[in-house]
Amino acid sequence: MGTNHCGAGNVITVLPSVDHSAVLASDTNTDVTASGQTGTQTIRLRKSAKPIVDFSFDFNAGNRDLSSIVASRDDNLKAAVIHGISGHTGVSGNITLYVPFAANHTRVRYCSGKETIGCTSADSWSATWDINGALLETNNGFDAGSFSVSVVTLDGESVWKIVGPISSGGQGEGDVPFFSWWSLLLALMGCVAVLHRKGLLTPAPLLIQS
Repeated sequence: MGTNHCGAGNVITVLPSVDHSAVLASDTNTDVTASGQTGTQTIRLRKSAKPIVDFSFDFNAGNRDLSSIVASRDDNLKAAVIHGISGHTGVSGNITLYVPFAANHTRVRYCSGKETIGCTSADSWSATWDINGALLETNNGFDAGSFSVSVVTLDGESVWKIVGPISSGGQGEGDVPFFSWWSLLLALMGCVAVLHRKGLLTPAPLLIQS
């Protein structure tokens, strides 16, 4: 079971979720659940054809059932998570986590050991890096020395690329642009003017005490 009849080698038999795909990182047209592979190859797990993680996997000796791995991304939160992969039989070396990037992002936050999507300052976070990959700060004595971070374009989208001994999650963070605060203030002022014209908003009476 798991041997591809279209070519020599073995295939990934079970994916973490039905909306996942597994391809070769070097050739994303090669579906490793259908095209047999031998030796150690770099696999890219994707959700709805968007990248989550790259990892090296031994197709000869590895456990090709990946159902125990948590791998997900959320394009609204601009977050991604990978858990349970570092100890999986057949996986070796560093893991590459891809976190969705937004134009206002100034940093990415990393949460070691996170098992669910999302990584904010309210979590037990581990480290943050800026858009140039410089380490900004660490938390709880976390050693970030073996990590590298950059922003790259992959499969047609910009993503944070976090490389290291990963089994956790990350989330991009940004500052609200200054013009957005002005836009909100102007919108509120407009609402007040409309309510006043319709007589729905009247000033409170002035009380004069003698």
